[in-house]
Amino acid sequence: MRWAACMLFAAAALAGCGGSDEPEGEVSTFAEPDSERWTIGDHPLGRGELEPENVAFGPDGLTLTLPEGTTNGGELQGVEYRGSGTFTARLRSATSPGSISAFFLYRHDFDTDSSDELDFEIPGGEPHRVLLTVWRAGTKEPIAQTEVPLDFDPAADLHDYEFRRDGTDVEFLIDGEQAFTYDDAPTATLQPYFNAWYPEWQDPTVPPAGGEMVVERYEYAP
Repeated sequence: MRWAACMLFAAAALAGCGGSDEPEGEVSTFAEPDSERWTIGDHPLGRGELEPENVAFGPDGLTLTLPEGTTNGGELQGVEYRGSGTFTARLRSATSPGSISAFFLYRHDFDTDSSDELDFEIPGGEPHRVLLTVWRAGTKEPIAQTEVPLDFDPAADLHDYEFRRDGTDVEFLIDGEQAFTYDDAPTATLQPYFNAWYPEWQDPTVPPAGGEMVVERYEYAP
């Protein structure tokens, strides 16, 4: 009976069935706020502010708004820190030129004001591309980075963006196809983040055109 109950729970929640020490999976569809799993960001970033009023939940998922005429945006931060496993987000980026729509895994190191971090960053506008980056705490420059051209408009439809972590190995995939790999990535447990914002290194339109980043689904599988 215990085995059968555990299997039913695993099917429903992607949880491990071998005991409390095994990591559990997670699925979020963002139909409503879930403070046990996610917190809303409220702080300066880049050219503007990440404001709670720019974060919304509903039947379409998570919406991060870049309001027209401002350089403000929105952010959602995961509560759980995760190590090896697969992290997948199905999302549509914002159209706003000069903006970034990001899905990333992150842990800040306050002693050095740096981070262990893995990034998908999608610039708004054309050309259609995504920046894939690996950061390590204690350094102020990426330890690995590549820019991948996209043969689709990431702001027009939903697409899958995925990290596969296994110790120091990390694989970046887009719609199930490998886009980049790196074999000396940080091994620290990291939190999932989503944000839409205006970095200093990209010039927004004046005034900014505004737009929305939409995340339909997030999944972690150990």
